[in-house]
Amino acid sequence: MLEIHLRVSHTRVKVRFDYKVVRAGTSEVLILAHTVHACVNKDGRPTRAPDWLVAAMKGAATSGSTLPEGYQPIGR
Repeated sequence: MLEIHLRVSHTRVKVRFDYKVVRAGTSEVLILAHTVHACVNKDGRPTRAPDWLVAAMKGAATSGSTLPEGYQPIGR
């Protein structure tokens, strides 16, 4: 069994997801990874995120270190 912990940070243009995968019931870290997502317009140029997306991320964003403090389990 695995646990996936997630941390989210964002600006008005980019969203970063930091992932930590551990063996369930242990502190053994198997994988540390991150992805960065950008909002772009129809021409592929960076643009501000729509208000509905910024509102949906309120409360989900965290600040400070991305490893390992502050991760929240999202699945087992």
